[in-house]
Amino acid sequence: MNNLKKMKNTASKSKCDTNALKDLIENGRRMKKISQRELSRKIGISHASVNDLEKGRIQKPSMEILISISEELDISISELLKAAGYEKLLFLLNNDKSIINNE
Repeated sequence: MNNLKKMKNTASKSKCDTNALKDLIENGRRMKKISQRELSRKIGISHASVNDLEKGRIQKPSMEILISISEELDISISELLKAAGYEKLLFLLNNDKSIINNE
């Protein structure tokens, strides 16, 4: 199995810890003293989506959204990926450099 297929299969098998994810996002936003609306504008998603993330209604947000949140709120991308259910993917990325290099 090539590395990209392995990443896709691994990413879809893990479960999101919605409590951990919503706590990370809400606490990060409060530490930055920004509203949900302001965060939504800064990362390019709707206010409703930010609210749904903080309420635990989104089961597995995309990695693109998580990266934007990480950058805006200065939250570790590793923590967000793990909470969002991408821990196996994170493990692969940390341990198989050929995936990152697309070998």
